[in-house]
Amino acid sequence: MRRFVSSSLVAGAIAAGAIALSAPSALAATWTVSNGGSFTATLKSGTTVAFKDVTTNQPFNCTGSSVAGSAPNGTGLSGTGIAALSSGTFTGCTGNLGSTGTASLTSGSLNAVSYNASTGVTSGTITGLNATLSIHDLLGTCTAKVAGEVDHVTYNNNGTLTITADTTPLLTISSATGSGCAGLIKTGDKTTFAATYTVSPIVHITSP
Repeated sequence: MRRFVSSSLVAGAIAAGAIALSAPSALAATWTVSNGGSFTATLKSGTTVAFKDVTTNQPFNCTGSSVAGSAPNGTGLSGTGIAALSSGTFTGCTGNLGSTGTASLTSGSLNAVSYNASTGVTSGTITGLNATLSIHDLLGTCTAKVAGEVDHVTYNNNGTLTITADTTPLLTISSATGSGCAGLIKTGDKTTFAATYTVSPIVHITSP
């Protein structure tokens, strides 16, 4: 009898372990994208793009921006790389010391983390972000490259993509060259990025 009970307990433990091991894949969030393909994200009317070197408190705001991207159609998709940002431009940029300039985006990957079905809003991150700022002031030109990620991103199925400045910045100036940098923009400085875009055509992202 004791052997039977022991055997039953072992068998039960093995079965429970098997269920526990299979649970993550069964419960893992999957994503559905419809009306995907190529899209353009345009800076929402009346808003600005806000870059900021938070190490030295140097703002660089832009009044125009357009970002090209693409999203795959399908179901059962991973949230990682739910959309790719392939290129982008930033215009009408100004900063301290009467500085003006432009910026460009060369890469970024939008990742879906959670979904609110009642609002149609996906929360996520943008990783692998790479941008170059070209700043001109009285001291000359400063070319600063920015790389890293932003962790406060939402996408609403009405076509609104919102990027909020991170409290703890994960973007870093990977290089800063030129007399215009004037020691105010330096390699290793931390930066933030915030903007609100309108996506067209509207991509629909959902998760059960």
